[in-house]
Amino acid sequence: MHPRHPRQVRVPANPAQAPIIVLAFNRPDYLAETLESLMCQQGVDIRARRVFLFQDGGHNNASGVTYCSDAIIAGNIELFHRIVPHGIPLPAYENLGIALNFDRAERFAFDELKANAAVFLEDDLVLGKYYLATLDRLLGLALTNDRVGYVAAYGNHTAPIAMQLGQPSRLFPLGHNWAFGLTRRQWLRQRPYVEQYLAIVRGQDYLLRDHDRIIDLFHAWGFGAPGSSQDIAKSHACILTGAARVNTYACYGRYIGRRGVHFSDEIFESLGFGKADIVEEDLFQMAAPSEVELLDCIAQARHAAQIDLLRKCNADARAGDRQAAAALDRLKPAET
Repeated sequence: MHPRHPRQVRVPANPAQAPIIVLAFNRPDYLAETLESLMCQQGVDIRARRVFLFQDGGHNNASGVTYCSDAIIAGNIELFHRIVPHGIPLPAYENLGIALNFDRAERFAFDELKANAAVFLEDDLVLGKYYLATLDRLLGLALTNDRVGYVAAYGNHTAPIAMQLGQPSRLFPLGHNWAFGLTRRQWLRQRPYVEQYLAIVRGQDYLLRDHDRIIDLFHAWGFGAPGSSQDIAKSHACILTGAARVNTYACYGRYIGRRGVHFSDEIFESLGFGKADIVEEDLFQMAAPSEVELLDCIAQARHAAQIDLLRKCNADARAGDRQAAAALDRLKPAET
């Protein structure tokens, strides 16, 4: 059971009216940084934007495991009210996991609000002062070009600041779906694929999801399985619809997720996130990429996904060879 959502909402006519949805769970310190950076946005009227908090629940009914205390959840909601006083919290009443919490957030934005586009933030990426202004420009591109699916502006965190400042409007393929914008058109197009994934993870603890079934699904789509997350499922689905996922080269935001399901301090530092530079100026100018550039972006993503498949197939073949050799060894007569 979820709280009633508002039904009578004006449909956004442009990216500057796209609702902003923040997803949170059990990291109030990160959430505070993210929300504070959101309220400090320049070049946009942030207090005129609709902002919603999709706080996940603490107790998972499928596994019986409690992952987060009621006190932390209540604290997150109080934090949201304090930092974003005009925002609306929509907490889940049980632990859904990131895939199903994202699903209810997307359904809310595109089914309930009927928004043409929406912005989705998690609690582990701090926005630079012009992140939202940059993302709105990219959403303008996505709304007018059906070759563009996801857009983000957190950039290439390994690029030195001098290189970023020299190419502030350059675009390149998006990696993780972090702090992104998505159109309702693209959400609907990839929905049949994403639903296949969600059918596997529904009704169970997301952390205990059936990885083998998900891997089989990704292989059936013609792609590899570098993981079994909802992020990978949606990235694959975007490729299957012939749409590009686009990011800026310059970093207009900074990832802070040292602690989480996939990160630790050691991994965070080894990947260079701790040394990432960020652009705090309004330098991005939207120059629409050509059809050829977008097709190349899609081709790169498809090639990368298929390389993962080839690697998995080769690994399976090698494992099969080892098993066959072991079986033959067992059939050999023992030496006397």
